Order: sequence, then structure tokens, then C-alpha cells
Amino acid sequence: MRLFRDASLALALFAVVVLGPPDRQPAHAGEALDKALQARCTRSTCIIRDNRGGDVALYQRAAREVLAEGKNLVIDGFCASACVVLADLARSRTCITLDAEIAVHKTSIMEVPADAVIGGPDLPAGRLLRRSDPPQSADINRWVYAHGGYPSEGAMVMPVDAARSFWPLCK
Repeated sequence: MRLFRDASLALALFAVVVLGPPDRQPAHAGEALDKALQARCTRSTCIIRDNRGGDVALYQRAAREVLAEGKNLVIDGFCASACVVLADLARSRTCITLDAEIAVHKTSIMEVPADAVIGGPDLPAGRLLRRSDPPQSADINRWVYAHGGYPSEGAMVMPVDAARSFWPLCK
């Protein structure tokens, strides 16, 4: 387990739950996946190599798209924050490689202006209301709590050996 304490990385690993106006446009099939993963998907597989997360709601929609479209999700590098929420929700279609790095931390609940544009890894400017544990499965929460809990600053990286108890190795 590694804990990042670098302030610049902590800002880059800023999962956010936005309180503001609801999405005006419903996500079409694949739209959230494209925004969350920057279009790193083929017809059957999405590969994550360097994803620092972002808007939790977007990544939750992306997980629903992975499942609805029957895509496979391969974590072959850094997957942090809301990206882990995606991998958790789409767990039945997700595998990891030996190069996978799963990084977790507390989410930030933000209040943003009504005219803010939210999407992809870019985060809106807003006012921090509070930090909370991310919406992870009970088994992942148990592992995180057993290793010190979700950090408010920086991120905790789950070793691949531990991650293999949640996701199978890719074949």
C-alpha cells in the first residue's frame, strides 16, 4: 500500500460529487464512457492506463454503459478515485493486469454555479462543502478501512495482490 501526500497529485486525484442542477442532456450509449475514459474503447474493450478520476456521477454512468454495452474493462495502469468507482460498479466485466494501480481517497462534495460545465476529468470551480467516503462496495470499504481508511489528502494505492481479491487478472 502506498500513500500519496504530494499536494499537486492530491489535486489531480480530486473525486467530486457535484451538487447543482441535474444534467440537461441524458447520456447516450457510450457518451459517459467516452468522457470518462477519453475514448479509449474499442467495440468490445475499454482500457484504462492513466485515469485520475473526476465527476463520480459521470463514472457511475460510464459503469452502466460498460454493463449495458457488454464491454470488457481492462485496468492496465493507474486508475484512481472515480475510476475505481467505475471499476467497482462494472466489476463483473472488469479485469486488472499486473501493472494496475488502484488508488482511493475521500470524495469532495462541491457546490458549483448553475452554469458550470462538468465532464471528463476536468473539475468545475466551486465551494467545498465536505469530504466523504466514496460510493464503493462493502468489501472494498472493508479493505480500505482495515488499511487506515480513505485519505482526505493524497491517495492510498491498493497493491495488485490486494486488488486481485476484487478483480481477476486479465487473460
